[in-house]
Amino acid sequence: MADEVNLGGRPCKFQDGEYDISEIKDYFNDGNHFKDEKHLCNYIEDNMESFCSEVGIDYKSHTRESYIVRLKMFGKNKARIDFLIEEKDKGIVLLEIKQPRNTYREINSAISQMLDYYLTAEEAGYKINKAIILTTKINDTFTKIVNRFNLPIELVLFSKGCMAVWQKEVS
Repeated sequence: MADEVNLGGRPCKFQDGEYDISEIKDYFNDGNHFKDEKHLCNYIEDNMESFCSEVGIDYKSHTRESYIVRLKMFGKNKARIDFLIEEKDKGIVLLEIKQPRNTYREINSAISQMLDYYLTAEEAGYKINKAIILTTKINDTFTKIVNRFNLPIELVLFSKGCMAVWQKEVS
């Protein structure tokens, strides 16, 4: 059973003992856990069923680099999420992966990117069960924005062998 820590919202699950937010942030932000985002995506894909089990996803299947729109669109600006995970209830989980160099800019822009994917998936008729941004680094602004605007986004801080799950405060 994972210990829980508070990361600005509901408790996080952190697999390696009890830590406060500054220690978690430092661990993830100071680490160079994957060579690049592609290697992180490969690692998640290779361990998808275990990952899904850890974060409460009822895994059925997944598609990598999935175009969310079911209809054929012209042009290059089609919404494409890192992983579209289908759950056994026919709902989906949107999973966007980030290995940011500039934590503030990239994590905050991931929020708008996820909201765009969420809206596109809804308009395409999907039943969305979760929207998750998985990242190796974090800033305080992410949790403040998600809580302040009651956004339907969860955060997973991730490195090999260690994971913290943050969910927005329940209102």
